Amino acid sequence: MESITDQLKGAWRAIVRAPGYAIVALLVLAIGIGATTTVYGVLKAVVLNPLGFPQQEQLVRIRESKLPEFPTFSVAPGKFMIWERDAKSFADMAMFQGITPNMTGGERPLRLRGINTTVSFFDTLGVKPVLGRGFGAADAEGGAEPVVLSHGAWMTHFGGSAEALNRTIVLDDRSYTVVGVLPPRFDFPSPLVEVYTLWRPGAEEAKGIGGHYTGVVARMKPGVTVDQALTEMNTIDLRVEKEFPDNSMGWRSLVKPLAEDMLGDASKRLYLLLGGVALVLRYQGYHGRC
Repeated sequence: MESITDQLKGAWRAIVRAPGYAIVALLVLAIGIGATTTVYGVLKAVVLNPLGFPQQEQLVRIRESKLPEFPTFSVAPGKFMIWERDAKSFADMAMFQGITPNMTGGERPLRLRGINTTVSFFDTLGVKPVLGRGFGAADAEGGAEPVVLSHGAWMTHFGGSAEALNRTIVLDDRSYTVVGVLPPRFDFPSPLVEVYTLWRPGAEEAKGIGGHYTGVVARMKPGVTVDQALTEMNTIDLRVEKEFPDNSMGWRSLVKPLAEDMLGDASKRLYLLLGGVALVLRYQGYHGRC
């Protein structure tokens, strides 16, 4: 059996005999290893690491569907209110919609991107603000209008100062009190969101069985599977269909793990890319030995 020293001497002689081939082989190997490391790093960050939410396997995104016209669609607020009241598969559920309020009172008005959401939003996701608090039961009863800032908005518009807490800001000519600041990594449903305001749906929204314009996120109870939750939701849908045939005929719930909903096909593509790079390395290694 050759010693390591003999193997190194043999490798050196091979390089001296064909330096051009050796240099090309080393470059390809270096590029392949670098590509593998880069792809794996992205894969780990995007797919293997959690989304930053505790017990993320319990989180689902709920949408509606009416085949064949609307394979996947937003949710009617009245439908959400029925789900929130009657569905037993979920520990928490929240409804949200995008808003673009103008913040005034500074040197110039600022157009912000925001989310108007029901009181359980942060509890559903299991997110704790790094400063102050999220929305609570007392907020749902009415009174002062609370607003929670994204970490980016806090740094950009308030200089990252703790004095931003309890400060009054004006959004679309309405006064809000800053009650909390979110962690830097929190970016649901979009990294562009800067402010989160409280939505208190009432009788008007309860009538909205036919208007589909909201998003819904929910946390399943421990031990409940996606299939079990979907079965219960479709049972509720059938009942609603009989009660409101004009607005809900044919509409059914879609329940999908939140991680899968957010990543889409990205994880599959990254796994394929990683496999392809590994095959190139294996092929190069095999021919390098020949």
